[in-house]
Amino acid sequence: MANSLFSYLYRGLMISGHQLLALLAFPLLLALGMHYLARLLQNRGMHLIGEKPFLYLTAPGTAIHELSHAIFCLVFFHKIKSITLFQMGKDNLLGCVVHTYNPRNPWHQVGNFFIATGPIWLGCAALYGLLLLMGWSNALVDVRPWGAWLTSLGKSAWALPFHDWQLYVGLYLFLCVGSHVTLSPPDLRAAWGGAVAVVLAWIFINWATLWAAWDLTQHAVTWFLPWIHKGCLAMLVALVLELVLLLVVSLLGLVRR
Repeated sequence: MANSLFSYLYRGLMISGHQLLALLAFPLLLALGMHYLARLLQNRGMHLIGEKPFLYLTAPGTAIHELSHAIFCLVFFHKIKSITLFQMGKDNLLGCVVHTYNPRNPWHQVGNFFIATGPIWLGCAALYGLLLLMGWSNALVDVRPWGAWLTSLGKSAWALPFHDWQLYVGLYLFLCVGSHVTLSPPDLRAAWGGAVAVVLAWIFINWATLWAAWDLTQHAVTWFLPWIHKGCLAMLVALVLELVLLLVVSLLGLVRR
């Protein structure tokens, strides 16, 4: 009896670990890359044109960043006390969403993870939409190997309508959003606490449903994976574009010396 119970619990843990890795590992790895690249781009951009001009220039990205937090607050029933989409305040605080929740409510605790990391998920959705509007749909097709995908990305870039002003508006908004797919120290602290709640909730759901062979979490994985895949492709394109932009900004900074 004890061996059977241990085997059941162990199986639930292993299934949960594999599913969560499949859903979150690659997006979070890409998000980490975007976070550090965006920070580097911000630093170089501020050095090139000044801190305030750069922050004002990319203010739409700050607004989308804060809206991402607010939208997930609504989804997880946190009470929003105030929203500041953009400001030039003290301590480099560009915007904030002040919200409250019940620590005893599991749904609220799980929500802390998604609220804190909201700029990753909704930021990627915004980047995906901008790529479609700019005509880069070919870059969002899964092409393997990676060399073929980069070739497809280059062909898509070469075929862009460079005479169309709407393309440059799209690239500007892409820069704004991409440079703010970052997490502040308070975001990271809240995400860590929420991540523990997400993992525990996922494990308990598996333990509660495995005996009935419902595969509830596997259905969730099957439904979410295509959307996560699209988001990852958008993040990859964003990383490539931000690397190019970082190179341009760095070269301009060298010219100004």
